[in-house]
Amino acid sequence: MRIANILLVGESKSGKDTLINVLSKGKFTEKYKITQKGKMKYVIINPKFHSDKLKTLMSIIFTPLLGIYALTIDAINFINTSGHNLEDTEKCVDNFCGTICIDNFCGAIMIYLFDASKFYIDKNIKLGIQHTINECKHKNKNSKVFKIKYLALGTRASEVEDKEKLEDEVKRMGIECRIFELKDIPIEEIVEFIFKG
Repeated sequence: MRIANILLVGESKSGKDTLINVLSKGKFTEKYKITQKGKMKYVIINPKFHSDKLKTLMSIIFTPLLGIYALTIDAINFINTSGHNLEDTEKCVDNFCGTICIDNFCGAIMIYLFDASKFYIDKNIKLGIQHTINECKHKNKNSKVFKIKYLALGTRASEVEDKEKLEDEVKRMGIECRIFELKDIPIEEIVEFIFKG
């Protein structure tokens, strides 16, 4: 089975659990069990549960030693961090990078999730985005076997005055960015961004 491993990092209450719920269950839920401090959650999503269009979106560009391949993914393994502190996140990132499997069919993506309505208020968001960029560049530089794709995904789009301006600002930091309103259940748009963005 070909699995894309996706590590979700970001501040607590940024929408990591909600994103997983939207993608796995196809619905937005106000109440859910948050990831406990220092813990990780693993959720595997099988795209056969969703639409044919979604299945066609689930391909990943993977660059092993011998070239570039476009693979169709059978499932997504989300690894969700608690987001309570940088030390816990660092451990998760190191564990994630240490266990990535390269037996032809696995890909690695790190997504920094952030509450877009707090982007200009919470200085930790910009620091977290920059840290994600630096960490992935460092891991990619030191690995000849795999490359981690890294993205920034904002939540609470309806609470942002100028979504495109904010997305452009994050892109100028050196990372692809899209902001979504998870209440709208934009499953196909999110999956397209993750795998094509």
